Amino acid sequence: MIFFIILSNAWCNWFTISPPERKEKIYSIDIPNRSVEIKLQDYETTFDTISAVGWSSTGGSLFLTMDGGKTWNYWTIASMLPFSVKFLDNRQVVLCGYNFLFDDAEVKIFDLSGNQISNFEFDGNNLPYSKNFFDCQITSSNVFFAGYGGSIFKYSLEENVWSSIFVDSNIVFLKLKAFNLSSSQGIFPLGFLLGGRSFQIPTRLYYSNPDFSQWNLLYDFQKEFPGIELSDFWFNSWNFDNNFPEGFVVGTIDDSVVIFRTNASERKFEIAFLQQNIEQPVGIYGLNDGKNLLVVFSNGEILSSSDKGYNWSFENIYYVGKSFTGVNFYNHKSNDLLPEIEWEKFDAIAYGLDGTIAKYTKDFSLGILSGKLPSMQDYNEVEIYDILGRLVFKEKTDDFKFENIKRKLPKGIFFIIKKCNGTYLNAETYRAY
Repeated sequence: MIFFIILSNAWCNWFTISPPERKEKIYSIDIPNRSVEIKLQDYETTFDTISAVGWSSTGGSLFLTMDGGKTWNYWTIASMLPFSVKFLDNRQVVLCGYNFLFDDAEVKIFDLSGNQISNFEFDGNNLPYSKNFFDCQITSSNVFFAGYGGSIFKYSLEENVWSSIFVDSNIVFLKLKAFNLSSSQGIFPLGFLLGGRSFQIPTRLYYSNPDFSQWNLLYDFQKEFPGIELSDFWFNSWNFDNNFPEGFVVGTIDDSVVIFRTNASERKFEIAFLQQNIEQPVGIYGLNDGKNLLVVFSNGEILSSSDKGYNWSFENIYYVGKSFTGVNFYNHKSNDLLPEIEWEKFDAIAYGLDGTIAKYTKDFSLGILSGKLPSMQDYNEVEIYDILGRLVFKEKTDDFKFENIKRKLPKGIFFIIKKCNGTYLNAETYRAY
């Protein structure tokens, strides 16, 4: 249990990692590391390997960087317009999209050298016909694909066998996500689908059982909120009594951005935020069980809440460049700095027009484990660690001496631990310029 958490924006901004001089619209990105728990020393390489797909009027492309976006390799994908890419493992990626020559959905698997390993066409002969796949999701043993046709297509990684799971006829599915949800029965995975009767206007959410073999309609927003267009969703827990998630959904109604909060007891969504805004929301994410929430807009602006969505404020952060159309969120944790400290880092990678890919990093956050704090006592000792967790300074001190110490630190990011008679009292991050 965390007693105190710092989430600082002092040096946060969007950092461009786009492949140079590319004109494709980027539709999807992925990294191979999906672990939430990560060793502190491994964080610096977490975002070295990034895959992306995009396309323009001339065709599709697969992009890959192994150094965090400093250099990119890219390969042309003949006749395919890819909409989604996911790492199968550290050696292969799977792409799904539309074959514009044969007017059907297509799935391809590539290695990290750009060599095609497998190809699957949904033309009604080799596999059941489907017009297009917009998104895919990987579990431990399967890959699930969603798009036109009202069904989820499942590919077994162990048996190399395809099957389809009917969901809802005449519905186009645009976004497929999975969450490990907490509940009264423990933690378990559920899948969620965003779709609608048109690929341009998603208005419905669907949910699965834990193995994704059955799907049900969760909510049709159009019935209660005419003119709604959903963008993204984030859920963190599941109410078994009412079969309803706890979390948030973001979208637009006419010229206004709207954020919905779930009301599980009544099985409905309620408006938590509504404001006129010409920019489009492209993603929503929650940290600390939904206490901290962030919404990213097409111009890089960020709307945040620190009280579970009851109050919202815009952060003074923008992206000077092309427009974003989507974003991936990552939240990594570690407790290997010190036994009593939990470390967190939040990152977002947004993508969009003309090859745009940009990375946003939320400041390090530290929390003191409850039960470790003395009551009503001032600190009298300071320990300073560098970004790799190495102790660089330790001394008995007071406020006046400590401010002088901070000014003498070399350029970089440091973890500052304050103690009272040897007991952890407070923690913060500090950037020396």
